[in-house]
Amino acid sequence: MPDDELASLLVFLDEVRPGQAVGHGSWRVSPVSGGANNLLYRATSAGLDLAVKFAIPDARDRAGREHAALSTLRDAGLDVAPVPVLLDRTTYRQPVVVQTWLGGMVLPAPPETDCEWLALIDHLLAIHGVTPERTRQSVHPAVLTMRGAAEGTERIREQLDRIPERERPDDVRWLVDRIDRATFPTWP
Repeated sequence: MPDDELASLLVFLDEVRPGQAVGHGSWRVSPVSGGANNLLYRATSAGLDLAVKFAIPDARDRAGREHAALSTLRDAGLDVAPVPVLLDRTTYRQPVVVQTWLGGMVLPAPPETDCEWLALIDHLLAIHGVTPERTRQSVHPAVLTMRGAAEGTERIREQLDRIPERERPDDVRWLVDRIDRATFPTWP
């Protein structure tokens, strides 16, 4: 893919921010909803299928971390994630990361079958098997975004509320009970 074709697409997306499927040159672009932390588009052209993410610019360096994580997985020889194509933190209104589009179905809820759970666990095991010794890349640590333990506990509760109470595993109930009884330190 010529760099000028991708650059033209990125300029177009940065300026227009389309809210519905549109064409731009040889590209067909569709916005993808569901994320709260970026503008995400699927862009297809002549056998290319890409995800274009304009990330929120903040201390977390979301675009840089995503590009680094994908590069790390690729460097470790794992074919379990999109392939990183481009990272640009400065040219556009927001940092942008471009990667191959990873097809598949997004589940609206936690896995339901043993097969789905095993696939998820296998995927996580592969990713968590990547150590600094297995790659030349480095990923900066995540930035803590909560301002205290109470806010962290609230975030846990928000996620827990997504799982119907009758379907919560005993281990999760035990862990949440332990969190509720814990005395946490404070930090600035």
